[in-house]
Amino acid sequence: MRNLLSYILLLASLIATGCKHEETGPTQQQLDSMARADSMALHIALVANEDCLPIYYAHRTGLADSLGLDLRIESYMSLMDCDTAAATPRIHVAYQDVARAALANPKADEMMLIASLPNKHTLAVNRKKRISQIGQLKQCVVAIDRHSTSEYWCDALCDTARIDKAEIYRPQINDLELRLRMMMAGQYEFALLPQPYARIALGRKHRSLWQDNSKGMYAALSMKLSLMSQPERLEQIKLLRQVYNEASRQLNAQPDTAMLRTILETDYHIDPKYVPLALPVSTPSLQNIDETTLAKTITWLSARGQKTHKPRIQQ
Repeated sequence: MRNLLSYILLLASLIATGCKHEETGPTQQQLDSMARADSMALHIALVANEDCLPIYYAHRTGLADSLGLDLRIESYMSLMDCDTAAATPRIHVAYQDVARAALANPKADEMMLIASLPNKHTLAVNRKKRISQIGQLKQCVVAIDRHSTSEYWCDALCDTARIDKAEIYRPQINDLELRLRMMMAGQYEFALLPQPYARIALGRKHRSLWQDNSKGMYAALSMKLSLMSQPERLEQIKLLRQVYNEASRQLNAQPDTAMLRTILETDYHIDPKYVPLALPVSTPSLQNIDETTLAKTITWLSARGQKTHKPRIQQ
């Protein structure tokens, strides 16, 4: 009986201690410290495509931390959602399709282009469709996102095939992984897909009718123009370039495959059974801004009746 009573008293003491600890939580000093660290970190909005993969990889493997860059990533499945995040005060740097960067947006903070990325696309066609030529685009459905590289190339392919642009239906499927799944399920004939989604489509025996082999710049990392007056942020931008290029080098050489699979499943929302089809990856290095491509893109947007501006470029 005495042993039972002792056990009950000990158990009650442990429960009380646990509850007290749970109620206490982090101290105000700890909360202030976390908030301070968060405010000093570089907040970056990314789209889950192959252009952005080196930044995800650098963050998750600890490479960014080891090179002295404290990153906070906000991950998005669409260009539109990433643009929306970039317009908020909390974001310092964002991935932007160059066409969308050139759209006039008076409500957003002005962004400055700091480095270019290729944003390559593939025109994938469902394997069950009897389509083998670009000329067969007429009266078909091509999934894209609006005012973007994918729509630019859709127009260019229509011109090549001498097809009236009005004769192609272009649903706006912004979520990249959803665009891939809907095309593979046969819900439309074509989809313009960036990597690694295009590689998965081809791995599932869907076909490629066209691939972007141009050397132009169709996406960029952009920073808030207001950061130009903040030396500590400019130093972080320099570090970001170093981190990106080193992570890209590792991804193209001997990546941590387990970590890469985790990123593709978690951040890119790729079904685990399709992840092997996305490998191996081929990531770029950051390049200088190509003003010729930028000017060409602005001309294209203007011809479509869109209000544009020429984004500033970090020299």
